[in-house]
Amino acid sequence: MLYRFLKILLGIAIRFYYSEIRIKHKERLRQPGAKIIIANHPNTLMDAWIIGQLCKEPIYFMTKGTFFNTKWKRSLLMKLGLIPINRATDGRTKGVSNQASFELCYEVLEKGKTLVVFPEGNSFLERQLRDLKSGTARIALEILKRGKVDKVTIIPMGLIYTRGEKFRSSVLSYVGENIDPSPYFEEYKTDPTKASKKLTEVFRVELEKLLVDSKSREQDELVDEIIEVLDIESENENFDPLENKVDLVRKTHRALNQIYVHEPWKIERVQQLVQSIKWRLDKMEINANLLDNKFKPKRTIIHFMESFITVLVGFPIFVFGFIHNVIPFQFTNLIMPSLVKEIEYYAPIAVLIGIVTYPLTYVGFLFLGDYFFGIQGWWKLLYFFLMPATGLFAYYFIQKIQRIASRWNFEVLSQSDKEKIYSLNADREALKKLLF
Repeated sequence: MLYRFLKILLGIAIRFYYSEIRIKHKERLRQPGAKIIIANHPNTLMDAWIIGQLCKEPIYFMTKGTFFNTKWKRSLLMKLGLIPINRATDGRTKGVSNQASFELCYEVLEKGKTLVVFPEGNSFLERQLRDLKSGTARIALEILKRGKVDKVTIIPMGLIYTRGEKFRSSVLSYVGENIDPSPYFEEYKTDPTKASKKLTEVFRVELEKLLVDSKSREQDELVDEIIEVLDIESENENFDPLENKVDLVRKTHRALNQIYVHEPWKIERVQQLVQSIKWRLDKMEINANLLDNKFKPKRTIIHFMESFITVLVGFPIFVFGFIHNVIPFQFTNLIMPSLVKEIEYYAPIAVLIGIVTYPLTYVGFLFLGDYFFGIQGWWKLLYFFLMPATGLFAYYFIQKIQRIASRWNFEVLSQSDKEKIYSLNADREALKKLLF
């Protein structure tokens, strides 16, 4: 009961935090019997929560033992399907036995349920796949050795965040082809270490197929900046917008990887161009997607009318949403720097804070509405649901106003300082030639 309640609560919170959560090949998760889902681990608790939302049935997670450092935490977390494991890097947590935890994993699989493991063993907000630990392979092969199940299915899952820490960014998950560990079972009987390492290498190959070919966090950051300043488009017209974003990330990583291998001297030039273009775009307060446009008086007039109508109609809704959401939003922004030192924890901690602060704020406004205006019954319910809905509207309205301002800056510069626009476009073309 507690698991289902928290799953619903977290599901609502996550869908407010991220604008889109998409899964490809979800049907591959619908396998009967014992299953182990293996996934990359870029975004700490958020990864587990998202996988939990994507799976209909209750699932069990192997989780680092440091979360279980008190008796009441162990009791609560294990009721929620979390199984503690002591990692070599963390030392031993009192009350946590790896042997007992492995036994719990075997029991889960022998009952035909689903176990989720992040074989990287740690979490960093980057797109590269780190070294995999062999423990997952050992669990899969050992469960076959115990003889209580005839088959266990390994399901690889790749989690790709457009900007994992950023509010209203997106998540795309790919479910890979099922992996059968049984070909390594006979070797496991005689040489468990060697067989586990071979199966772990299969895990690595299959997971890498689902992810972006990144080499480091620094490369991730450079790719994001390149996409921002070039505003390039995907060549695949069959993709939807989210898949297009991921396709562009892949394309840009591939281009950088080729340069690193064959022409490493180009990297410094790429970085210089990116920083120069980004600095000028920020200074001029314009977006890169405007640079390919040409000044047209008729289009400018139409844009002015659209902007005026947008502001006129949307402003009252924006004010309502802003008033009812600014307190928890700003509170989260103020408190996060003191709570979170690693960026990997930003999104999950922000979600947990939001689960508490936003409902409390809305309840407070309901009380004030009843006290001052006598809002009752269905009006009170409508008022409650309007607060989060208009809060999202206010967030997007601010972005819309920023885009309008950026467009007007561009229109002015297109007439008053054409050389700056020409210079920017020349550098963008130079960057494209270096990369593609």
